[in-house]
Amino acid sequence: MYTDPDGEFIVGYTIGWFRGLFSGKNPFKEGWKTGVNEVKIWGGLFASDPNKNFGERLWEVTSRFTWQLPQTILGLGFSNISNYAGQVDKVDYWGGATVLSGNFWGQGDGSAITLGSYINGGRDLKADPHNSLFQHEYGHYLQSQSMGWAYYSRVGIPSLFSADGTGNHKYQPFEQDANRRAFMYFNKNVEGFYQTEAEYRANQRNGIERGWDFWSNPLDVNRTATRDVYYDYHNPAHRELINSLSLKPKWYDYFDPFGVFFAGWINNSYYKKRRIR
Repeated sequence: MYTDPDGEFIVGYTIGWFRGLFSGKNPFKEGWKTGVNEVKIWGGLFASDPNKNFGERLWEVTSRFTWQLPQTILGLGFSNISNYAGQVDKVDYWGGATVLSGNFWGQGDGSAITLGSYINGGRDLKADPHNSLFQHEYGHYLQSQSMGWAYYSRVGIPSLFSADGTGNHKYQPFEQDANRRAFMYFNKNVEGFYQTEAEYRANQRNGIERGWDFWSNPLDVNRTATRDVYYDYHNPAHRELINSLSLKPKWYDYFDPFGVFFAGWINNSYYKKRRIR
């Protein structure tokens, strides 16, 4: 697994070794962890979703160097910097996504960011569809695959500024669309994910992480900032309501691949004036 012809392990190990030495930690342990994490981070470029057929998996990987290139550049760079700085404890994979958990720059539990196929978060983030934080962030990865170069201008920049605490971040259109995509995907592809409302309530009372978390990741189909409302994936009427949360990029989003020049700011201004409080 850790064969490293390009020297990534050596670079990571060396940085981790010196970081451990100067921080009073075991330099060999820190070096090994950082080196292994770096190999896994680079390996994430080629991780694919086993629920897809061969052609779809090939495109998933190829798109990271073409259709999703802006996200790949920032995701790979941010993940490596976080690893070098000792912010990453563990790197794992699920469904084509590379999941990094750890200190996450002191942001604490419940915090994460998705940059292409790279999901960075706190120690409560797990590469598991039953993990509520991963559920939402994987929805952003699905957005990245669908929107390509329009992702940052339509989702990334507005989402970044929406998290400033002046509104209900999780109810904004770009966040709800991420929930919609993930809810549909997991219920369709993950065995044992679906649960009836009775099962959901029972698991909720007993603190069991199973299936969609309607409290942490609400599906606000009525745009009333209401959480913990159960929707049945097997009910066609419910699926139609959830699909009403769909968000699609505009033509001009594709001319601003990092969202920092004009389209991202236009979209951010538009959504900011219409935030759900």
